[in-house]
Amino acid sequence: MILNIEKLFKTCEAAGLPIISLDALGRARFERPLTPQEEQTFADLRAAHDPKDPRAEERETRLKAGIHLDDLVEALWNAAAEGDDSALRDLKERLKKLKEPKA
Repeated sequence: MILNIEKLFKTCEAAGLPIISLDALGRARFERPLTPQEEQTFADLRAAHDPKDPRAEERETRLKAGIHLDDLVEALWNAAAEGDDSALRDLKERLKKLKEPKA
């Protein structure tokens, strides 16, 4: 089973499990022994875990539109260090168009 360790760890924390660490095989260490109900909760969370990063689809869409992380970094630098926010405004417009519903 492929895991998104960070995502599963945060899901366990949000469920109130006393998790300390989680490895790539899904083995977890907890602050204390789990109650039977907590053990079941952990087992259920692992079984329902979707390793897909919810931001991956958005990144893919931006890349297909030709918007790269380097573009953003350069635009931010130009705005902050050079006082030229034209590239940043251009990126914002391009991102806005990506989010518009398709007709």
